[in-house]
Amino acid sequence: MQTASEIGEFAWLVESKERIMRLTDYPQTFLYEMVEVAKVNYDYGVAMTCAEQLTDLEPFNCEFWENLAEIQIAASKFDDSINSADYALAINPESVRAMMLKAQALYEMCRPCEEVVAWLDKAIEVEPDDPAPAHYKALTLYAAGFVQMAVDALEAYRRRHPDDLPTVEYLNTITDGAIPVDVMMAAMERAAEGNDDWNAKAEELIRAGRHGAAVNMLVSSFRLHQLPPVSALFIELYVCRRYKELQDYMDISAIAGWNLRLPEQLAYTLSLLRTGAESQKVLDSIARTESLLDIGSDDDRSLNASPLETAGYRAVTAQIRRSLLSGEQVDIDAIDPFPVMK
Repeated sequence: MQTASEIGEFAWLVESKERIMRLTDYPQTFLYEMVEVAKVNYDYGVAMTCAEQLTDLEPFNCEFWENLAEIQIAASKFDDSINSADYALAINPESVRAMMLKAQALYEMCRPCEEVVAWLDKAIEVEPDDPAPAHYKALTLYAAGFVQMAVDALEAYRRRHPDDLPTVEYLNTITDGAIPVDVMMAAMERAAEGNDDWNAKAEELIRAGRHGAAVNMLVSSFRLHQLPPVSALFIELYVCRRYKELQDYMDISAIAGWNLRLPEQLAYTLSLLRTGAESQKVLDSIARTESLLDIGSDDDRSLNASPLETAGYRAVTAQIRRSLLSGEQVDIDAIDPFPVMK
């Protein structure tokens, strides 16, 4: 069946379904596999029909009702999904999956948050070590604007499983990096992901505007792996107004001999200005910034930017130099190319 689908014969499977069922000794197996193939092909109509036939053949099979409820949610038939979940719960009142499916359908129907969470609480009571209902509860509360309650839900699970990485990642995201770095590191240390994986995750957080969460992950990754940090660490420290930390990392880089690129050097220059550093120290940093503007594009430290972007960086450094040498006040906000958090 899977082979037929993979070679583009899913339509033939649908047309031949009834004939194939008559030739099988146990049609439930065929229908079950047909449901999976239909879902892969995003044909929820066929998937639903087969799932309904399964419940007709075995009306007291809890899994079949759960599968039907899941497909009905995917097809936006939320009322039907709730009915199917209720059938599953009538067969097995402690089915965590059925409770979660009912909660999901209620959520999709924009029912009150309390009603959704009530079902998730029941699931957590049955399986307190299952992360799925705890995570879904937290995300439901967060989406409804109950941020602290969402944090509390995740912390309740983390107290039982302190090193559960997804729980810590959710906490890091919804608090935008307010959790301690040690907590982040403890969970990351036991994970299989390498440095590149954490950098990629941090980039996703940056794109989502979660700069605090991104910098927390980048700092934790650097402390764990002790590799030269990616440019994003310096930039995100600056964006999050953590200027002293940025300057500390710059001091470490000078000792370690890291080849820094132009963006982090400029972020360092601006951090010196924002913390009231001596003019000469800022001018020295500007000189290093300007030297990076003039290196070839094949150098790893180059900006690798368009001529317009390069001209923008050059204009920023020139404006800072002119202001310092003339004794004028530098209007940092007017020239800052980085999105500093309020």
